Amino acid sequence: MAWYFSRKLVTIIVALGLYSSPSSLASYEVSKIEELEADVIEFGFVLLADDHQTSQIKDLAKVVFRKLPPPPVSLDIENKKERQNTLVTFPHVSLGQYALLKPEIPKLKKIIDEIARDLTPVTEKMDGILAVTKENIFFNFLDQKERTNPAIRKLYVDLRSAYMQAIESRRPIRQGLQAMKDNRDEPEELDLLRKCYQNWGTPEKDRINPHFTLVYNYSGEKSQVEDAVSAVKVPESLKEVK
Repeated sequence: MAWYFSRKLVTIIVALGLYSSPSSLASYEVSKIEELEADVIEFGFVLLADDHQTSQIKDLAKVVFRKLPPPPVSLDIENKKERQNTLVTFPHVSLGQYALLKPEIPKLKKIIDEIARDLTPVTEKMDGILAVTKENIFFNFLDQKERTNPAIRKLYVDLRSAYMQAIESRRPIRQGLQAMKDNRDEPEELDLLRKCYQNWGTPEKDRINPHFTLVYNYSGEKSQVEDAVSAVKVPESLKEVK
């Protein structure tokens, strides 16, 4: 279940699932945070397409989903494969993922109200070839990284700056902490986690790739999935997303 509100194209989604305070993460100090409290909530700033195109993106995800090999009978929960072949239910473009303590949730509404006041809708050209990463399947904006729309880049930074200034209980996200625990990050990424409380998608050094995720944690070998997904045609009506 999620709580959300929106104004123009910007929405906040606050997942109501809580940190479980795993002892394996409690010993990692990030920005002087020495343990994860039970009432920490992760949330994301996201962009949404209009209702019609959101429905079309869901349909595209279903086409992709049907192309995938079935997951194994025994799921690898320890290695976070319990969500294999998870079809997107709420297509969105993430503009930052963060965490905070429950009492500061009302401050998020103020952040959105203030920033959304001067926003104008954007229209983006989409990549006609779906992208397969190590774990997920993306429907990418055509302009990525250094070519990312300056308006989207600025919105990302403005939202993050407002979060950093207004939220006193800011916390790093579990995804970043898990990467640190598993020693999967480069020094640059760890530095971003300390400075920005997240370690992916940030505009620094063009580490930003606006996209809609269609499938999370696909099953099968990457090359096998790439071959299957390459046959999927992006409809003309999704070559631009508003």
